Amino acid sequence: MQYQRLLEHLATDQYSSPEEAYAMLVDLADGFWHNGASLTLNSFEGVALQKAAYALDLLVGFAPSVDVLTYRFTQAQLETAQNRLSNLAAKPFFSFEEPTRHCRDEVAVKWGLNRGASPRKVSGFLDLQRRSHATAA
Repeated sequence: MQYQRLLEHLATDQYSSPEEAYAMLVDLADGFWHNGASLTLNSFEGVALQKAAYALDLLVGFAPSVDVLTYRFTQAQLETAQNRLSNLAAKPFFSFEEPTRHCRDEVAVKWGLNRGASPRKVSGFLDLQRRSHATAA
């Protein structure tokens, strides 16, 4: 599946199970970290923009290495998204999870979400990150 489409599916809750959502996030990370996927936030609005921006910000934060042009492009996308958002209701990133009262995920809070993706729970995400760091070193 094309990486932009994966981002759209995650941001608009187009998945049928937690496992499918987790697999989409891992595939998106793989595309962003290893295949130079250029992801844009222009087509998103409202809660979908919050979730898409969160996912992109999460990938940048966990990235083993990102080339300078990709990093600058992504930061510009995130800054534009931040300027477009205002006073949206707090929601969890994954629609199947319950909201939390005190979100510890700083990136989720930054994007107005009350629960993040919890990478430890996403099967394969941290393993992919570790393998990526090993090959980047």
